[in-house]
Amino acid sequence: MSKYNDIVVFAHRLKFKNKLKIGGVDLFLKHIKGFYIFEFGFKDKYSFENKKVIFSKIKKSNKKILKIYNYKFDNIFLQALESLFFVLNELKNLKLIKPIFIYNNFLAGIFYIIVKLYLFKNSKSYFHMTDYLNRILINNTILKIVLSYSNLVGVMTNRSKKKIIQKYNLSKNKVFIVNNSIQLEHKKFKKNLVFVTGAGSVISKYRYEEIIKFCNKLKFHRINFKIFIFGSKNGDFKYFLKLKKLINKYQLNKNIIFPGFVTTNFYKKILKNQATFGIALYSKKENFDWMYYADPLKIREYLAYQIPFICDKTTEVGSLAIKKGIAIDFSKKKFFLNKFLNIVKNKKKKHELNLKVKKFNQYENKKKTINKILKLLKY
Repeated sequence: MSKYNDIVVFAHRLKFKNKLKIGGVDLFLKHIKGFYIFEFGFKDKYSFENKKVIFSKIKKSNKKILKIYNYKFDNIFLQALESLFFVLNELKNLKLIKPIFIYNNFLAGIFYIIVKLYLFKNSKSYFHMTDYLNRILINNTILKIVLSYSNLVGVMTNRSKKKIIQKYNLSKNKVFIVNNSIQLEHKKFKKNLVFVTGAGSVISKYRYEEIIKFCNKLKFHRINFKIFIFGSKNGDFKYFLKLKKLINKYQLNKNIIFPGFVTTNFYKKILKNQATFGIALYSKKENFDWMYYADPLKIREYLAYQIPFICDKTTEVGSLAIKKGIAIDFSKKKFFLNKFLNIVKNKKKKHELNLKVKKFNQYENKKKTINKILKLLKY
C-alpha cells in the first residue's frame, strides 16, 4: 500500500525518559516502511527540555533525522503556531503522492486540518485515538471538528466504538477497532503457584490491599505461593508504606515481592518462566471511565503467555474472559476463594484452564490490521 501512498504521521508527544512516547502510533512505525513522521509537543509534563520542540522525520531510506526547534516565544499558543509553520514548510518540500495522514489526538488533528485546507485538500486521514479514550467521555467541540475531518477513527474496544458512534453521531463504517492483542508465546506450564500483577506505579487504583488480604486467606489454607507486584514505589509512597504495614501484619514478607519498575524483557521472563496466575483489578473510584473503555495491556500479556488470571468486570476483555470461563471473577467474593482453591488443587482443572486461555487469545496480526486501515483509506 505504501508503494502508492505516502504516509505522514503527526505524533503529539515527546521523547520521555529515553523512550519514544507517541500515543499508540508506534504501531505504524513498526510495520510500515517509507513514511514521514513529525513528532511534536508543548511545554507539558512530557517535555524534557523547556522552550524546545522535537521534530523527527523518517525518510524513505528509513533513516531517522532528529531536528531540534528552538521556540522564540514563551506563550504556548504562539509556540503552537511556530510548530505549525515549521510543519507546513517541511511538507511543502516533500513531493507527496496521494498522502494518508495519521494522528494520535485532537491537537495533532488540528495540525492535519490546517494542512488539509492549505496544502493537501484531497488527502485522507486516520485518527488513532486509542491512547486518548477518555476524550470520548467529554463534550469537546474541537474533538468533534477533528472527528468530522477524519476519514477513519481507531479505538480499542466495542464499548468505546459504541460510545463514540452514539456521542458524536459517527457512521459505523468510520470507526475501526485496534485492540492490544499479543501473539502467543511458547510457555512451559509450571507447578508452583506464582502470581504476577502491577503497572508503572504501585498505586491504590489497582486494589493491592484487597490482593494482600486474598494472599492472607491463601496462607490460612496452607497454600504455598509467591506474588510479584511490579511498579515504582514512588508513585504513592505513603500508599506503598501502608501496603508494607499490612504485609507485616499478615507475615507475608516471604510471599510478596516488590521488584520495582523493571525492564520489559525482565517482566516477560517472569511471565514466561515463573508466572502461573495473573491479577488485574481496577478501582471504581479512580479513572474508572478510562479503564471501562480501555483494552489493558496487562490482560493481553497474560493471554499471550497463556496465564489464567483473576479480574473484575471493569474492562471489556476482562468481562469477556469471565464469561468464557478463563478468568475468575474477583467481584463475587462469596464464591471466589472456593472456586480458586478448587482449580489450584486440581491438576486436571488447572490444565484445562490453561488450554482455554490459549484458545481465547484472539491475536490479531498488527500488520494485517494496518493493511485493513490503509485499504479503507484507499484513493
